[in-house]
Amino acid sequence: NGKFNPNASITRAEFAAIAARFDGNANTSAASFSDIANHWAKDDIEEMYRRGIVSGVTDTTFEPDRQITRAEFAALIVRALGLSGNSDTQWNDVSSDAWYASVVNAISASGMMVGFDGYFRPDDLITREEMAVIIAKAYVLKGGAEKAGGIEKFVDVNDISAWARGYV
Repeated sequence: NGKFNPNASITRAEFAAIAARFDGNANTSAASFSDIANHWAKDDIEEMYRRGIVSGVTDTTFEPDRQITRAEFAALIVRALGLSGNSDTQWNDVSSDAWYASVVNAISASGMMVGFDGYFRPDDLITREEMAVIIAKAYVLKGGAEKAGGIEKFVDVNDISAWARGYV
């Protein structure tokens, strides 16, 4: 439809399709999720599972159309890039015993993902423009050349926040 939809959230399937562009650790077992059989991102989901980047919500389901929180996205990117961190948190809303404390700290230390006024907002859904910034920064971190341009192809370009424009 020509729209970027900068404030829309992304799904687990959309992340798997994006993350298929990153390297990761191989998983020795094959994915057998009953809810992806006819899904458009089935091959990407299975590839990301094999690489150890995504996992199922249960042993038999992936929930490909479920939206992703900022903490979940941080965990996926940290696994995709092999980053590490500790649980000593700098965020007012991230407890050191939260399941995501170390991944939030790892991605924050990398500069790919930031919070605002001491808050990371781990339970907020990640937006498409936040995702675009993080993916662009990850690309550079992996050795890719920084790129800009192409934003003008979106009919909703004026809806994209100024802080994200250079990455979209």
